[in-house]
Amino acid sequence: MSEFEFVLILVSIVAGFAVSEILSGWGKLIRERAPISDTGLHLLASFWLLSMITRYVWVLWVFREIEWRFVDFILAFVPMLVLALAAYVTNPARVVNYNPTTHYLSQARPFCYLVAFFFVSWSLGSQRAFIPEGDIVAFPQIIGVTIAVAFMCLAHTKKQTLHGFGLGLLTLVLMFMSSVTITNLGETPTNPG
Repeated sequence: MSEFEFVLILVSIVAGFAVSEILSGWGKLIRERAPISDTGLHLLASFWLLSMITRYVWVLWVFREIEWRFVDFILAFVPMLVLALAAYVTNPARVVNYNPTTHYLSQARPFCYLVAFFFVSWSLGSQRAFIPEGDIVAFPQIIGVTIAVAFMCLAHTKKQTLHGFGLGLLTLVLMFMSSVTITNLGETPTNPG
């Protein structure tokens, strides 16, 4: 088993736990028969998490050629742990008269902090594969830090429209970034080390 396969398996196990949390939350929404008008923010956040988990596991393929060190493993593993924690935070508890929007807004601060931390940790971890040797910063790192700052600010508001706009915009940006990254997956990554 190669080092990359080992890392991919561990990340995939945590991804499986995160996906099960998201699906469990969707199941609770169905079981509670929550009105569609009240589920928007929760569904948007959980859909974003599901797409980010899928994207993160997919994009790890870029790192298959690097020479893995322990610090690389930590930098690849921490973002998935953060996504799993965010999935756990957004998963609604089973309560009577459950309102998904109220639950999301009550968990918005930890969720936004986790999203911000994810982008910072992802930016640090992706540095070896995406930044040419000698360069300090690349476009994905600038986007990641910008999104992290935006979500740190979003953590301090309870306005549904701002959260909906922020999650929607984030989803669109990530769909664009995913199309660019997935298009370039066949290329050999830069290996500075």
